[in-house]
Amino acid sequence: MSAVGSTVAGGISDSDFASLRSIALRELGIEISGEKKSLLVSRLAKRLRHLGLDGFSEYTELLNTGQSAEELEEFVACVTTNVTRFFREPHHFDHLETQLIPDIEKRASRGEQVRLWSSACSTGEEPYSAAMILARHLSDRALSNVKILASDVNVKVLEAAQSAEYPKSEADAARADLRGFFQPSPNDPGRVVLADKVRNLVTFRYMNLAKTWPVRGPFDAIFCRNVAIYFPQNVQEDLWVKFAKVLRKNGSMYIGHSERLAGPANTRFRFLGSTMYQLTN
Repeated sequence: MSAVGSTVAGGISDSDFASLRSIALRELGIEISGEKKSLLVSRLAKRLRHLGLDGFSEYTELLNTGQSAEELEEFVACVTTNVTRFFREPHHFDHLETQLIPDIEKRASRGEQVRLWSSACSTGEEPYSAAMILARHLSDRALSNVKILASDVNVKVLEAAQSAEYPKSEADAARADLRGFFQPSPNDPGRVVLADKVRNLVTFRYMNLAKTWPVRGPFDAIFCRNVAIYFPQNVQEDLWVKFAKVLRKNGSMYIGHSERLAGPANTRFRFLGSTMYQLTN
């Protein structure tokens, strides 16, 4: 039994919760509020039981000493939220379809490389939604020069995303003209898998937005939706500046409905409408 600190059965001490908050901020840039304490304890209690640890003090020590990279991945999975669906916030995809597709077709058809980035892609619905729009409208010649980078800090959701397999109900809820991109799964009659034409447009990669990015751009469009709200204000402002550096001029950025562009990057973007921005300089 742990001599000090909190136990699984007894909950978590203020000092142990503060340690977990510090780890989340250091590793992910995420600020965990006191309101999320019970949820976090519930998720992590399963990890403590799995590891055979008596208390949260032992767990925070394990994370802080860097003894287990695998457990840090498990911690990330417990801390992050992965609520998503196909064509969530549809006005972003309407903008992509009506405003960006004509220019993308023209440039990609003459051999220019066009890149989009889904920066917190979760289980893949967001980048695959964009890919379906592209596959629906672009010529084969243009598609050969278009790629979507899909990244996330949670390796578990990236594995799920790469399978491109989803419940059939998600396909049934898609637009009628896009349902043809969903095919019956050979593994489960209640599931569907996306067509290769869509899957081949997307490349998945682990990436931590709070750390140094292994990408340089330029991107024609960036999706960063319902992510910044989990960061403290200074990290949010740094994030918008970093996105501006990898967007091409006149490129589009789509953010979450609860998020607002703020800080130095504000002067570099033009507001296009609800949660949509265009880089101007």
